[in-house]
Amino acid sequence: MDRTACVDALLGASPPAVRAALAAVDREVLGTALTGLVESAEVVGDPIGFCAHVGAGLDADAEPVAALANLAARDLAIAYGCLCGDPVAVETFEREHLTPVLPALARMGASAATIDEQAQALRARLLVGDAKSPARIRDYRGQGGLRRWVRAVLVHQYLNAIRDNRREVGVDDESVLDALADPGTDPRLAYLKQRYRDSFAASIDAAAAGLQPNERAVLHYTFVDNLNLDALGRALRISRASAHRRLTAAREALLAGTERELQARLALTREEVVSLHRLVRSQLELSMGRIFAR
Repeated sequence: MDRTACVDALLGASPPAVRAALAAVDREVLGTALTGLVESAEVVGDPIGFCAHVGAGLDADAEPVAALANLAARDLAIAYGCLCGDPVAVETFEREHLTPVLPALARMGASAATIDEQAQALRARLLVGDAKSPARIRDYRGQGGLRRWVRAVLVHQYLNAIRDNRREVGVDDESVLDALADPGTDPRLAYLKQRYRDSFAASIDAAAAGLQPNERAVLHYTFVDNLNLDALGRALRISRASAHRRLTAAREALLAGTERELQARLALTREEVVSLHRLVRSQLELSMGRIFAR
C-alpha cells in the first residue's frame, strides 16, 4: 500500500478536531499504524479509500494511534466494502453478521414472517438507504464488533415497528403499558406481556434475591403486609418521611436490578432496556406480592 497516500486520506477525511490531533503524530508512526490496520482488515481492496473511511469515523476524544489500534479492523473493512457495493463484502456481511442475529427476534416472540420482514428492512436500511438517509452501515465505526452493532440496530428497529403499529391503531405507549394490570382488556397488551413473560419472571426473581435484607423487609411490609407509610414508619421505628425514602430506594433498587438482569438475559443494549423501562416497572408492580410473600 502507498503509506503516504493512506496517511493523506486519513487526515483529509478526519473531522477538524481529529485532524489536529493526528497532525501532531509523526507521519511515519501513522503510516505504520495504518499498515497494521489494513493488513488486519483482510478484505480491503482499496486501502486509500478505506483509510479515508477510518478517518471520518475516528473519535476526537481518543488518542489517535491507540484509537487506530483498537478498531475492529476486519469488521470495519466489511462495512466499508458494503458501502462500496463489493459483492464479497455484502455476502460476508449477510453470512457473518446479519443471519446470526435474527434469532434475537425469535427470542422476543417474533414470527418467522415478521423476522423475514425485519431482515429485509434492515438490509435496505443498512446497505441501501434512500434520498433522505444514506446507508446506515456508514455509522459503524469499528468500536466494538459489527455483529453486536447489527443486532442492536435490528432489535431497536423491531421495537420501533411494534410502537408504530400501536400508534396506527390509536393506542399510545403510556396507556398500553399502564394497562398491564388487566391484559385481557387489550390483545396488544397480552402480546407484549406474553413475549417477555419468562424473562421478566426470572429477572425479577434474580433481582429480588440480590436485594439487601433491609430493602426486602421494606417491600415485604408494603406489598405483603399492606402497611401504609405511617405503619411502615412505626414498624421500622423511623419517621414517615424516612419510611417513604426507604420504600422509594428499595423499589428503585429492585427496578435497576431487574433491568440489569433483563439486559443480560435478552442480550439487550442499554438503549433497548431504557425503551422497555415502563414495561418493566409495570410488571414489577404486579409481581411484588408474589415475590415478597416467600
